Amino acid sequence: TAGRISDPEARARLLEIVLLRQRAVAAWGFAQVTPCEVTRIDGSTIRLRDESLAAGLAEPSATSYEAEVMGDEGERLATLGPLPVDGASVSVTLPAATVSSRDYVVVRVRARRATEAAPRWLEVHAETTADGLRLVGVRH
Repeated sequence: TAGRISDPEARARLLEIVLLRQRAVAAWGFAQVTPCEVTRIDGSTIRLRDESLAAGLAEPSATSYEAEVMGDEGERLATLGPLPVDGASVSVTLPAATVSSRDYVVVRVRARRATEAAPRWLEVHAETTADGLRLVGVRH
């Protein structure tokens, strides 16, 4: 019947093709954005995980990151980079003067693979508190 393959070699090859296609689609999707997620915030340091690196879909040695800190009116407060990377983890530490002088900041992070910058920045929106940053939202 349709969809049932009894030949074990054909089943194995079909599975291999489907998994390769799945990786290609995921790699393409991750390449359209900066595929980072916030894992935690320690004071004025935002910790991110690059999902493309974590999935093995990008080369760590060819990956770098830059960041911009923006005020709530869209003004650029600081430019940071290259950012420290540990495996798939990226750390963005905001300058103390930036955190202490603002109530709200937007931290924009962009991945670069070799010479190609990601088309879209990750935006981390945060309120500043006496203890550091408090996550408000994330935009990819």
